[in-house]
Amino acid sequence: MSRRSAGQPEPGKLNPEGLERRRFLGAALAIGGGAAAASIVGSDPAAAKTSKAAANYQSSPKGGLRCSGCRFFSARNKSCQLVDGEISPSGWCKFYKAASSGY
Repeated sequence: MSRRSAGQPEPGKLNPEGLERRRFLGAALAIGGGAAAASIVGSDPAAAKTSKAAANYQSSPKGGLRCSGCRFFSARNKSCQLVDGEISPSGWCKFYKAASSGY
């Protein structure tokens, strides 16, 4: 014969208190997840960029690697998706990723 503590439901029966707890936790997770997604989507892209110093940016190429060949570089406005500030097409940083390679 097994012993159950007071308040535990019989096997096969739902515990209304436990069910309410599950609903509450599920709702809390849904709200928290939605808030996190909204903060990411609504954030300023410039705020997510790193500084030139942190990226080890240099205004000259490293070997044959240069910003103009990087997938993150925008020639139209001389900017990078990852590094803050004006970027030289002949520059290079540690985030370099060839434009033709898979991401």
